[in-house]
Amino acid sequence: MRYKGIRDKGIWYKGIWDMVIWQFSKFLYALYNLHLITFKYHKNSFRFLYTISPLYLFTLILLNLSCQKEIDLNLPEAEEQIVVDGYIENNAYPYVVLTRSVPFFSEIDSVQLRSLVVTTAKVTVTCDSVSEILTLQPNEKFFPPYVYRGITFKGEAGKKYSLKVEVSNKVITANTSITNKASIDSIWFEPLKDNDTLGLLWMQIQDNPNESDYYRVLTKRKGKDSNYIPSMIFSAFSDINFNGKLFKIAVYKGITDFSHPLEDIYFNIKDTVNIRLSTMDKESYNCWMSLQNEMVNYGNPLAEPNNPIVTNITNGIGVWTGFGSNYYVYTPR
Repeated sequence: MRYKGIRDKGIWYKGIWDMVIWQFSKFLYALYNLHLITFKYHKNSFRFLYTISPLYLFTLILLNLSCQKEIDLNLPEAEEQIVVDGYIENNAYPYVVLTRSVPFFSEIDSVQLRSLVVTTAKVTVTCDSVSEILTLQPNEKFFPPYVYRGITFKGEAGKKYSLKVEVSNKVITANTSITNKASIDSIWFEPLKDNDTLGLLWMQIQDNPNESDYYRVLTKRKGKDSNYIPSMIFSAFSDINFNGKLFKIAVYKGITDFSHPLEDIYFNIKDTVNIRLSTMDKESYNCWMSLQNEMVNYGNPLAEPNNPIVTNITNGIGVWTGFGSNYYVYTPR
């Protein structure tokens, strides 16, 4: 089965049009019940013709000419919180980035953006009875340019890891575990129907039938990307529909700059692509899935509003994830 992107223009416009037709039909039915319009069936064209009463037209004119009052809302500012972006991976040291949240309507420039980075925290990771205080290190590859890293122990599958952040008289905590790795059976490139240069990567995975699995996919193009970027669509997914089966799924190119057009989610046929397939526990999956939904629904007028992004952080927001990862390289033929 080919998974098509929900941003496909045909599907996107058809969905909006169907919704408009449905809402307009309900509107007409309400007017009919109020005896403001009448319907006549046209036997030769399979459609309904309607006439609008003068009373309804007069009402519309009055509404359009009525006064409008501007309302100023005083929205309370949200309390500043510590935002955690941290993970520990099998055979890798723990990694934590800390920032501060800002109100939604804040105006932020480059100087203020730098001030949101938290560089004075005490960050501790514990596994079993071993604890390590992470060291703040510069990381110029991306923003924020500072990261807390460990050097004592690496992640292992089946173990649990707790995180403790102490900063500004706050104590932020979280827990996670590293799950068993999954393997990709095969990877291939399929061009778009109307473009033989751009297309999607597809991968085939054998799911473990003995447990519920939660996946995350990231990619990095050789010579183009400095870091692994989450796949734009289906970055986080579960095996709820294919538990224990051999399944295939599309890999979209990730987006770091959302000012780019949505057509920029396809790979070039000449791209050499590094793929990171990770598994995670259910709590982490819920966090990443809610963030993915928010990104996919960005700008969608039909999306359900006010869905908070899930967090597994106590006394803060963000996510602390244990990843069981395998790395692959797709090389064009």
